[in-house]
Amino acid sequence: MIREYSNLTREVLAEKADISVQFLADIENGRKSMTVNTLKKLSESLMVSCDYLVFGNPPSVSDQKWNAESPLRHMLETLTPRQRENAEELLKIYIRAVHSDD
Repeated sequence: MIREYSNLTREVLAEKADISVQFLADIENGRKSMTVNTLKKLSESLMVSCDYLVFGNPPSVSDQKWNAESPLRHMLETLTPRQRENAEELLKIYIRAVHSDD
């Protein structure tokens, strides 16, 4: 679940999206549905597309919103500057290794 993956508690996400914690729990557990407005607030709060929330499809690399809404970018934003530098270096090493297999 993107909320947990982003290290957000229900309380924090509910506050960001301006909904109640109980309503968020009901949405996550499939007990309640939401309006388009609530979907928009949740997608903005989680920094992912509505499509990602509804269908679980991350944006394609060609999607202009990829940089702003990428789960990877969101993970990096939760790190300290030093941790982010280390993560970026590890990712560069990984990408070079993957490309060398081609």
